[in-house]
Amino acid sequence: MSTVVRDLRLVLVGLSGVGKSAAGNTILGREEFFSDISSSSVTLTSEGREREVCGRRVTVVDTPGLFNTDLSGEILREEMERSVSLCDPGPHAFLLVIQLGRFTEQEKKVMETLQELFSKRVNQYTLVLFSYGEKLKNTPIDRFISKDTNLQQLLKKCGGRYHVFNNEDMENRSQVTELLQKINKMVAANGGSYYNNERIPTENDGGHFDTYDTSSRAREKGIKNGDARKRAEGKKIAIGLVIGAATLVIVGALLGLIAGPTGAAIGAGVGAALGAALGAGVGLIIVSKERRRLVA
Repeated sequence: MSTVVRDLRLVLVGLSGVGKSAAGNTILGREEFFSDISSSSVTLTSEGREREVCGRRVTVVDTPGLFNTDLSGEILREEMERSVSLCDPGPHAFLLVIQLGRFTEQEKKVMETLQELFSKRVNQYTLVLFSYGEKLKNTPIDRFISKDTNLQQLLKKCGGRYHVFNNEDMENRSQVTELLQKINKMVAANGGSYYNNERIPTENDGGHFDTYDTSSRAREKGIKNGDARKRAEGKKIAIGLVIGAATLVIVGALLGLIAGPTGAAIGAGVGAALGAALGAGVGLIIVSKERRRLVA
C-alpha cells in the first residue's frame, strides 16, 4: 500500500496557451494564476503558489510556455530552472499540459525538450494532463488517444500516465482528487522520490546533469531546504531594482532638460537613485505578496 505524500510539489509545463495556468487554478481550487483564452503565453515567469488541497499541502508552479517566442532561449532556460527552485527541494511531478484537440508538431517534440532541460529521467516524473476535457463531450478519452499514434508515443514516454481536466468546472473537486491519487501512485512507483537537479545545462554543456532521489546529497553540499526559493525571490528584487532605476533615469533626464544639458545630467543621476529605491520596494512588495499568498 502506497504512502500518501503530505507535502506535494508540482510543476506545470507545456506550450503557450494550452491551459497551464487554468489547470493550476483548478488544482488549487481558486484563481491563483492569471489565465486567459489565448494562443500566446500570458505567463512569462515561473510562479509558485501553495495551498492545502484534499488534506495535504500542495505547491503548484506555473511556467512560461515552451518554445515561447517572447523569451530568449537563455531566459526560458533560467525560468525553467527557477521552477524547480520554487518547489524546493524538488517537484514530485511534472504535469505536461496538452490541450485536447490541439496536438501540434511542437508538442510531438516536447518530451525531447524537457529531456534537454532536465535529463532523460524527467520521463519517470511526468504525467500528461489533458486540458479542456469538456471538448470530449461523450467521447471516451481512450478512444481519442487511439486515433493519434504520435500522442500514443508521447504517452508511452511518460509511462502511460495521463489525466483529463475540465477547466470550466473548477468546483468539481473529484477530478482533482483523482489526479492527486494518480500522482501519488507515480511517486510510490519512484520509491517516494522527487526530481532534483543541481543546475540546468547550457548550450555549451556537452551532457546532462544528474537528478537526485533524496535530499541527502544536497545537504552534503550545504544546500538546505528553502535556500533555492530565497534565491528565486532575490531575482525578483533585483529585477525591481533594474526596472525602477531605468524608468526614473529617463524621467529625471527629461525633467532636467528644462534646465539645460547640466540639468539633464543631474536629473538622470537623481532619477537613478530614486529608481533604485523604488525598484527595491517594488521587488520586496512582490515577494511579500507571494509569501502572504503561500500561507493563505
